[in-house]
Amino acid sequence: MKAAWEKVIQPNVNDENSLVQFRDYLEALERDEWAFREQEIAEVQELRLQLLENMLDEIHEKSHTRTEMKMNSFIERQNALKEEKLSKIRKQAARGNNYYIGCFSLLLHNFKIR
Repeated sequence: MKAAWEKVIQPNVNDENSLVQFRDYLEALERDEWAFREQEIAEVQELRLQLLENMLDEIHEKSHTRTEMKMNSFIERQNALKEEKLSKIRKQAARGNNYYIGCFSLLLHNFKIR
């Protein structure tokens, strides 16, 4: 853009004041271009930062969901194992009680006979 303005606006090379004004004008134009570029860069960086934050939130949410699913699966397996062990204990206790009841009945029967 600066080159285009230099072609359009030609200073009077014989007038030093005209050259100084032209130089000042070009410097102001360059400052404006740099400010515009810096603003564009800041906007792009802000957009990138927002995208990164969104990606990190999504990754965190997926990780949290995955961890929660693993924990629920682990708890279900542990509860199933617990129920299986309790069932075995109850069966053994029932067999044991039947054994003792049978022994007790046999003892009572033996005492009645004598």
